Amino acid sequence: SNDDFDFDDVFKTPKVFGLNLGYGVTDSTELFSRIQCTVADSETFDIAQFTLAGTFGGVAISEGETITAQFDDYKEWGCTIGARHYIDRFEKLSPFVSIEGGVAHVEEIELDVFTSAGNLRDISFYSDSWAPKISTCVGISYEINKDASFTFLLQKQPRKDLNLVI
Repeated sequence: SNDDFDFDDVFKTPKVFGLNLGYGVTDSTELFSRIQCTVADSETFDIAQFTLAGTFGGVAISEGETITAQFDDYKEWGCTIGARHYIDRFEKLSPFVSIEGGVAHVEEIELDVFTSAGNLRDISFYSDSWAPKISTCVGISYEINKDASFTFLLQKQPRKDLNLVI
Protein backbone atom coordinates (compact mmCIF):
# COMPACT_ATOMS: atom_id res chain seq x y z
CA SER A 1 0.00 0.00 0.00
CA ASN A 2 1.04 3.61 -0.53
CA ASP A 3 -0.25 6.01 2.11
CA ASP A 4 2.00 8.91 1.08
CA PHE A 5 0.11 10.87 -1.58
CA ASP A 6 0.55 14.52 -2.52
CA PHE A 7 -2.24 16.76 -3.81
CA ASP A 8 -0.80 16.35 -7.34
CA ASP A 9 -1.08 12.55 -7.11
CA VAL A 10 -4.87 12.56 -6.71
CA PHE A 11 -6.00 15.84 -8.32
CA LYS A 12 -5.28 17.54 -11.63
CA THR A 13 -3.78 21.04 -11.68
CA PRO A 14 -6.06 23.39 -9.70
CA LYS A 15 -7.89 26.19 -11.48
CA VAL A 16 -8.15 29.36 -9.44
CA PHE A 17 -10.62 32.16 -10.17
CA GLY A 18 -10.86 35.33 -8.17
CA LEU A 19 -11.85 38.95 -7.94
CA ASN A 20 -9.67 41.59 -6.28
CA LEU A 21 -10.62 45.03 -5.04
CA GLY A 22 -7.67 47.25 -4.20
CA TYR A 23 -6.99 50.66 -2.71
CA GLY A 24 -3.75 52.50 -3.41
CA VAL A 25 -2.22 53.73 -0.16
CA THR A 26 0.89 55.14 -1.85
CA ASP A 27 2.29 55.07 -5.40
CA SER A 28 3.92 51.71 -4.64
CA THR A 29 1.66 50.09 -1.99
CA GLU A 30 -1.86 48.78 -2.29
CA LEU A 31 -4.27 47.20 0.21
CA PHE A 32 -6.67 44.68 -1.32
CA SER A 33 -9.38 42.14 -0.61
CA ARG A 34 -9.97 39.00 -2.67
CA ILE A 35 -12.77 36.51 -3.17
CA GLN A 36 -11.38 33.33 -4.68
CA CYS A 37 -12.59 29.92 -5.85
CA THR A 38 -10.25 26.95 -6.38
CA VAL A 39 -11.35 23.77 -8.16
CA ALA A 40 -9.39 20.65 -9.12
CA ASP A 41 -10.69 17.60 -10.93
CA SER A 42 -9.86 14.30 -9.24
CA GLU A 43 -7.78 11.53 -10.81
CA THR A 44 -7.95 7.78 -10.28
CA PHE A 45 -4.90 6.47 -8.40
CA ASP A 46 -3.58 3.09 -7.15
CA ILE A 47 -3.90 2.61 -3.39
CA ALA A 48 -2.86 -1.03 -2.85
CA GLN A 49 -1.87 -4.30 -4.46
CA PHE A 50 -2.95 -7.43 -2.59
CA THR A 51 -0.52 -10.33 -2.20
CA LEU A 52 -3.24 -12.51 -0.63
CA ALA A 53 -6.86 -13.16 -1.55
CA GLY A 54 -9.50 -11.95 0.91
CA THR A 55 -12.31 -9.50 1.46
CA PHE A 56 -12.23 -5.75 1.92
CA GLY A 57 -15.42 -4.08 3.14
CA GLY A 58 -17.44 -7.11 2.01
CA VAL A 59 -15.87 -7.09 -1.49
CA ALA A 60 -13.81 -10.12 -2.61
CA ILE A 61 -10.22 -9.30 -3.59
CA SER A 62 -8.06 -11.58 -5.77
CA GLU A 63 -4.37 -12.21 -5.15
CA GLY A 64 -2.23 -9.72 -7.10
CA GLU A 65 -5.15 -7.34 -7.69
CA THR A 66 -4.48 -3.62 -7.68
CA ILE A 67 -7.12 -1.52 -5.94
CA THR A 68 -7.70 1.98 -7.30
CA ALA A 69 -9.56 4.92 -5.82
CA GLN A 70 -10.83 8.37 -6.69
CA PHE A 71 -11.76 11.35 -4.52
CA ASP A 72 -14.58 13.79 -5.25
CA ASP A 73 -13.38 16.91 -7.07
CA TYR A 74 -11.67 19.49 -4.84
CA LYS A 75 -13.71 22.67 -4.27
CA GLU A 76 -12.59 25.59 -2.11
CA TRP A 77 -13.63 29.21 -1.82
CA GLY A 78 -12.17 31.88 0.37
CA CYS A 79 -11.92 35.54 1.30
CA THR A 80 -8.63 37.27 2.05
CA ILE A 81 -7.16 40.70 2.67
CA GLY A 82 -3.60 41.69 1.98
CA ALA A 83 -0.97 44.19 0.96
CA ARG A 84 0.83 44.43 -2.36
CA HIS A 85 4.08 46.30 -2.97
CA TYR A 86 5.00 47.32 -6.52
CA ILE A 87 8.74 47.05 -7.09
CA ASP A 88 9.08 49.31 -10.15
CA ARG A 89 6.95 50.46 -13.04
CA PHE A 90 7.76 49.82 -16.71
CA GLU A 91 5.24 51.73 -18.81
CA LYS A 92 1.97 49.79 -18.16
CA LEU A 93 3.67 46.75 -16.51
CA SER A 94 4.28 46.69 -12.75
CA PRO A 95 5.96 43.74 -10.99
CA PHE A 96 4.94 43.20 -7.34
CA VAL A 97 5.18 41.07 -4.21
CA SER A 98 2.31 40.57 -1.79
CA ILE A 99 1.13 38.78 1.32
CA GLU A 100 -2.47 37.98 2.23
CA GLY A 101 -4.47 36.15 4.86
CA GLY A 102 -8.07 35.16 5.49
CA VAL A 103 -10.32 32.12 5.62
CA ALA A 104 -11.16 29.33 3.19
CA HIS A 105 -13.98 26.78 3.06
CA VAL A 106 -13.28 23.32 1.60
CA GLU A 107 -16.29 21.21 0.63
CA GLU A 108 -16.70 17.63 1.82
CA ILE A 109 -14.58 15.08 -0.03
CA GLU A 110 -15.65 11.45 -0.33
CA LEU A 111 -13.61 8.52 -1.64
CA ASP A 112 -14.67 5.78 -4.05
CA VAL A 113 -12.65 2.53 -4.06
CA PHE A 114 -12.66 0.31 -7.16
CA THR A 115 -11.95 -3.44 -7.38
CA SER A 116 -12.68 -6.04 -10.06
CA ALA A 117 -15.36 -7.63 -7.85
CA GLY A 118 -17.19 -4.44 -6.84
CA ASN A 119 -16.87 -0.88 -5.63
CA LEU A 120 -17.11 0.90 -2.31
CA ARG A 121 -18.62 4.34 -2.85
CA ASP A 122 -19.03 7.56 -0.87
CA ILE A 123 -16.57 6.76 1.92
CA SER A 124 -16.38 9.90 4.05
CA PHE A 125 -12.80 11.20 3.87
CA TYR A 126 -12.90 14.94 4.59
CA SER A 127 -15.76 16.92 6.14
CA ASP A 128 -16.80 20.44 5.14
CA SER A 129 -14.36 22.71 6.93
CA TRP A 130 -13.17 26.27 7.44
CA ALA A 131 -9.45 26.96 7.73
CA PRO A 132 -7.15 29.96 8.01
CA LYS A 133 -5.44 30.86 4.75
CA ILE A 134 -2.16 32.70 4.26
CA SER A 135 -0.10 33.07 1.11
CA THR A 136 2.65 35.06 -0.53
CA CYS A 137 2.67 36.11 -4.18
CA VAL A 138 4.85 37.51 -6.92
CA GLY A 139 3.32 38.84 -10.09
CA ILE A 140 2.92 41.46 -12.78
CA SER A 141 0.07 43.91 -13.15
CA TYR A 142 -0.87 45.34 -16.56
CA GLU A 143 -2.61 48.73 -16.44
CA ILE A 144 -5.68 48.79 -18.71
CA ASN A 145 -6.57 52.36 -17.69
CA LYS A 146 -6.07 54.49 -14.56
CA ASP A 147 -8.86 52.61 -12.70
CA ALA A 148 -8.44 48.99 -13.88
CA SER A 149 -5.67 46.45 -14.39
CA PHE A 150 -5.16 42.80 -15.31
CA THR A 151 -2.94 40.79 -12.94
CA PHE A 152 -0.91 37.63 -13.50
CA LEU A 153 0.52 36.08 -10.33
CA LEU A 154 2.11 33.00 -8.82
CA GLN A 155 0.77 32.24 -5.37
CA LYS A 156 2.52 30.05 -2.80
CA GLN A 157 0.38 28.51 -0.06
CA PRO A 158 1.63 26.43 2.89
CA ARG A 159 0.01 23.20 1.54
CA LYS A 160 2.82 23.02 -1.04
CA ASP A 161 0.72 23.97 -4.06
CA LEU A 162 1.89 26.43 -6.64
CA ASN A 163 -1.28 27.92 -8.10
CA LEU A 164 -1.48 29.89 -11.30
CA VAL A 165 -4.06 32.65 -10.84
CA ILE A 166 -5.34 34.77 -13.71
